[in-house]
Amino acid sequence: MAFKTLKFEEPEPGIGLLALNRPERLNAMSMELVEELHIFFAQLKASEKVRVLIITGEGRGFCSGADLKETSLKMGHGFPARAEKNPGQL
Repeated sequence: MAFKTLKFEEPEPGIGLLALNRPERLNAMSMELVEELHIFFAQLKASEKVRVLIITGEGRGFCSGADLKETSLKMGHGFPARAEKNPGQL
């Protein structure tokens, strides 16, 4: 399967190089990236060809965390409202 948000190569037998490929978002975890990672790891487990996996990120960052911009766009117009806390509750 061809991945949109991942790049994979085997530079040597038994060694895999996986790169998160969303450099424009500092490789932030989108829903698509997470789904592709699940598929990739299932395929990797089934093949048993790769014994060592090196994970890296394209561009200047490995992974900046969750893609909050994607999340806020799906929610409508921003972050969800915070729940009201009882006085004295942390």
